[in-house]
Amino acid sequence: MEDLSKTQLMTGDEAYLETYQQIYQLFCQKAQVLYGNPYAFENPKVQTQELCIELAGINEEIRRVEKDFWISVERCKEAAQVFSVEKIADLHNLDVFEKRVMLLLIFLKINQPSDQGYSPEQILQILDVNNSVTERFKNLFYFSNKPSAFVKEILMVSQRNYPRVQEMEYQINPKIMRQISSLVRGEVQGWSKADQDSERVHVPENEGRTNVRDIGSVYAPEYTLDDVHLNPAVKEKVLLFLDGCKDNAFEKFGISKTIKKGTGTAFLFYGLPGSGKSMMAEAIASYMKKKVLAVDYPKVTSQWFGETDKRIAAIFSQARKKDLVIVLDEADTLLYSRGYAGQEHNIRFVNEMLQELERFEGIIILTTNMHTLLDPALERRIALKIKFELPDQKIREDIWRSHIPKEMEIDADVDFNRLATAYEFSGGNIKNAALNAFRKLIQSKATRLTMGMLIAGADIEKEGLYYSRASKRFIGFATASGAGS
Repeated sequence: MEDLSKTQLMTGDEAYLETYQQIYQLFCQKAQVLYGNPYAFENPKVQTQELCIELAGINEEIRRVEKDFWISVERCKEAAQVFSVEKIADLHNLDVFEKRVMLLLIFLKINQPSDQGYSPEQILQILDVNNSVTERFKNLFYFSNKPSAFVKEILMVSQRNYPRVQEMEYQINPKIMRQISSLVRGEVQGWSKADQDSERVHVPENEGRTNVRDIGSVYAPEYTLDDVHLNPAVKEKVLLFLDGCKDNAFEKFGISKTIKKGTGTAFLFYGLPGSGKSMMAEAIASYMKKKVLAVDYPKVTSQWFGETDKRIAAIFSQARKKDLVIVLDEADTLLYSRGYAGQEHNIRFVNEMLQELERFEGIIILTTNMHTLLDPALERRIALKIKFELPDQKIREDIWRSHIPKEMEIDADVDFNRLATAYEFSGGNIKNAALNAFRKLIQSKATRLTMGMLIAGADIEKEGLYYSRASKRFIGFATASGAGS
């Protein structure tokens, strides 16, 4: 196959589709090696050494030609070249991976016109050119996120049933095929974004989550600072930083003239899983009367050159534009120490994140369970670090009380102090224990919550925990320097 980076740019749909047809043939070659059939991705062959070597060669070739293809597409678009497939992709806000799935299913349909459907695992196996189990797990996100435009508008559940397959199978939505066919024939009317919006389901800005292309989702916070049980000293410290962000105080006092960079407020919440870090992040957004931009790590990272850099920049540009609080859970995924980075482009992503943090003047909250993996250069860019630890007995008691609805009747023997003493739970564990107790109440058809139900609920939660027998404290719960939920 010719090297697109050394040839003229593609012109028109014919060049686009004919070029991708060559890439599709490589995928068919891979399927032939894996399954013995270029169309039915079933009954994989035994992975012998010879087969692995052959697959590695095919994957290397696919990586090379796909990279050249997508670089050529971007250059053409910069030169105002229009392609029908790209027009549909832009209409539905597809990223590169979603376009790869769409193109694969389109060409499979053209070359094998039937009701054949493909499971997410089969699609991911074919598209995975790095032979990476981690990458396939990460990309399952695209199929599990059911409300996304990608699943609802680009894919269609196959009508063919396999008794032995217990999962969804997908094929290309016929509507997408018709749209592309119409555009290729030159029928341009009716396919603008404004025309298509009438057919799409919208989520009002004040309801639920709104997808933000390639980086995550925006939503209104559900928790307030009153919902989070904190050590008063920690809460006072958080408020010190938040109140300093209000009413453009830095500009009013001329501070921004003397300190031109790093005036944003970056919080780092670190500690063990399930300790309420994300809940506290929402509470901060609520206090500031702002919405949350929740960054989805799987959507941000891409194997294609330049894509991850663009998406990192988009996180901060969207937050500035819409005045959002950025919440980056598992921050170690994008801000891990450059000493651990195995490739040059991974180091570049960390550099990009650090630079954006330096320039950002808003609020960003980083959470992590593994703060020791974070890059040392992040240290000076963090305004406030809070270690989430186990709540003390008094805070645990408050958390137990806060989870009982005011409308619920409870027996006189219910003793929250006893529960807090007997179970050294985090706020997250207490929530689960309370839910278990409510299930007991519903199952028994009782009208009052009893101490026995609460103990039973707590015991169920305790049995499900990973814990150290040598320690009284369970592994897996912690809260903020006094935070409890």
